[in-house]
Amino acid sequence: MGETKDERERDSYGFALSSWEKEESSQRFYLFYYSDERLSTLRDEWNTFFSSFFNPMEEVFSQKRNKRNEEQLEQLLRLGLPPEIRAEAWQRLSGSYELVRANPGVYASYLHQADTFGSESANQIERDLGRTFPSNTMFEKIEGREKMRRVLMAYSVKNTSVGYCQSMNFICGMLLLFMEEEEAFWTMSQIIEEYLPEDYFGPTMLSFQIDQKVFSTLLSLAYPTIADVIYCHKIPMPSDWFLCLFATSLPTESLVRVWDMFFYVGEKMLFQTALALMKLLSPVITRTKDSAKIMTRLKSTPVIVQQMEAEKLRRKAVAKYTS
Repeated sequence: MGETKDERERDSYGFALSSWEKEESSQRFYLFYYSDERLSTLRDEWNTFFSSFFNPMEEVFSQKRNKRNEEQLEQLLRLGLPPEIRAEAWQRLSGSYELVRANPGVYASYLHQADTFGSESANQIERDLGRTFPSNTMFEKIEGREKMRRVLMAYSVKNTSVGYCQSMNFICGMLLLFMEEEEAFWTMSQIIEEYLPEDYFGPTMLSFQIDQKVFSTLLSLAYPTIADVIYCHKIPMPSDWFLCLFATSLPTESLVRVWDMFFYVGEKMLFQTALALMKLLSPVITRTKDSAKIMTRLKSTPVIVQQMEAEKLRRKAVAKYTS
């Protein structure tokens, strides 16, 4: 007898574990990142850093923060934020924390406009709701999908030049796993309007197309062998890497650490992550001569990344206990 949705094993973010994620190798990945020892060490490092501040969340993460501790802040962000402060840190780094408080009632007003006058994006948003993280406990439920619908509809009213573009649903969904819908609305607004170039999600998507060309150039410079294989097989760069900010392309634990840095350094983190992924996938790409298989590999990055990370952890563990 199969498992029901509520009986399925899940990670700490509410995603149902697939069969390969339950395997021993993948469990190493989870046991490391979710271990009490790792989280305790991470919290200790952040608390030590926070101890020199009177109001650490504001003084460390606000856009008006003192820049004297930037080097240490960046080092800690590369390790990752403790889960309990991630939502507020993202909001403060992006500036959405202040926007929520400076615009009381504005989100509700956009929702009212959407309900009263509708939106040209309504049909596309409705179609995409069920396709967005369907294995997550939040979005399996009507209440979770309704939250996403409201945020996306409100944004389509706020920014009519963009309206709605597929992939915004995944950004919205990921934000909703960490914050309330009004907070997610303003944070998504900052991502689209401040972090990414104009027209990234607009009708022409010109800025996104430019980013794809820039990445192709960077790939050729950094990893010419990989680039040659990609170009030889005429394989397009995975568009969802950039458009979804890797929300569909990385294991969630890896993704949130990428976003920790994205909210700090901005768009260049997308390029750094894409290059790192290509390097990680290099053995898979360069040893495969079939174009279809390479494209499949590029679309299966969560599985591959998790397996490779798990193997690295295994080797470190073996080295530790045999040295």
